[in-house]
Amino acid sequence: MKNYEIIDADVVVLGGGTSGIFLALYLVSKGFRVALVEKTQKLGGALANNLVYPTAGFHTPNFKYVYSPLVDEFLRELEQKKFSLGHIKDPLNFSSTITPLSTTSYKLLTSKLLEYNNFYFFPLSTIKQIKSKDYKIDSLFFNSYGKNYKAKGKIFVDASGILISSYFLPIEYYFDLENTQAMSLIFKVSNVDFNLILRDLKNNPQEFYHKTDPELIKSQKFLSVSGYFSLAKRYLNNQSLLLSRDRFLFFSYIDKNSVIVNTTRLFLKDLIKPEKILNQDTSSIEYIEKTSYKILLKQVFYIHSIMREHIDGFKNSYISEIADYVGIRQYRNVKGNYTLTFEDIIKGNFFEDTISIGTWPIDIHISNSIIEKRINENGYGIPFRCCINNYKNLIFIGKNISADRYAFSSCRIQASLMILGENMGRILEFCLENKINPTDLDYKHIKKTVKVHLK
Repeated sequence: MKNYEIIDADVVVLGGGTSGIFLALYLVSKGFRVALVEKTQKLGGALANNLVYPTAGFHTPNFKYVYSPLVDEFLRELEQKKFSLGHIKDPLNFSSTITPLSTTSYKLLTSKLLEYNNFYFFPLSTIKQIKSKDYKIDSLFFNSYGKNYKAKGKIFVDASGILISSYFLPIEYYFDLENTQAMSLIFKVSNVDFNLILRDLKNNPQEFYHKTDPELIKSQKFLSVSGYFSLAKRYLNNQSLLLSRDRFLFFSYIDKNSVIVNTTRLFLKDLIKPEKILNQDTSSIEYIEKTSYKILLKQVFYIHSIMREHIDGFKNSYISEIADYVGIRQYRNVKGNYTLTFEDIIKGNFFEDTISIGTWPIDIHISNSIIEKRINENGYGIPFRCCINNYKNLIFIGKNISADRYAFSSCRIQASLMILGENMGRILEFCLENKINPTDLDYKHIKKTVKVHLK
């Protein structure tokens, strides 16, 4: 790239999702220079851009609260400002609790970040090149708003969710096209009659997820609906739309009489040929995002039309918002120094280098089914080693981390990734102050540095 402006930072973060934004906020608050390169206009990732809702994972199966200081402070402020309903019991009894947050919640964190002169935000960015030598990254070349930049940093963080660094560096990763989880385009529907939905839940329990608690829905005034199975069987297997779904799934939103609908579904294996997906070229991910949005948008309008016609509670409803981007549950995962496994999360293993705690059940969205399994009642540790490989100054956080398909389906949840981001910030603070690479870190320092709590 020619005619570029040089950005000199301590840490360069690729992706402003759940993990990336908490890592950045922690580091800039400690005085470090952080450059954050984001492909969209918004910080906040899944909630801000994909309407992934509600946030979950703050309680273990035995109802212990999992938190870190910065994340806990954020949640308390959201509740105070009415951007959150707080932690409520999951009416589906799938997880312990859910935490409904307004999609504007991350604007609060964005405003905090932008107050720091040592924070450099580059939205609408396209990465062009990553230069490295002897497994150490020197610089990142990218374009933002039509201007070329070269970002130099001591440490680089891939928080992209799609392992974007693997397109530019010879990084080993896990990827299984046949078993990659479904993509979705989430949308919001308003003017929904909650009482009529509750009536259906009470009168036809066989049509809904077997653990659903209608009385809890009524007392909390919060809909959590997974069902209308017969209706789904009739209408949600539409080959022309590449739609294959066994249920309607939607949740109450913060707004009165509105729900967030997570019913669309599209699989990579139905969208793209194996030889194209494996190309070391960002054109493959660009093709996926553009083509999948087009297909899923058609699914949105089709699904809502079925809901309006056949579910009494949606007769007078309308679509009030559609996510700006397709939600990609799973893509590439780095092959790290340790791979979190099915056995780890079932046994509830904790590690000497634990930096976050997983709480969510195994939740795999593949083919025409959902695979569900309980994890250990005490949760499990997510080790630092899942976030590093042979690159000395490159860290992987968020949905990039090293995990098998079962462990990934559990640890990808927003609460775990918020805490992981904050604690990775603490670890990088130690590395920067002591002038060492993350891969050279003694695990005894992780124990002293990390702050993740159960109560």
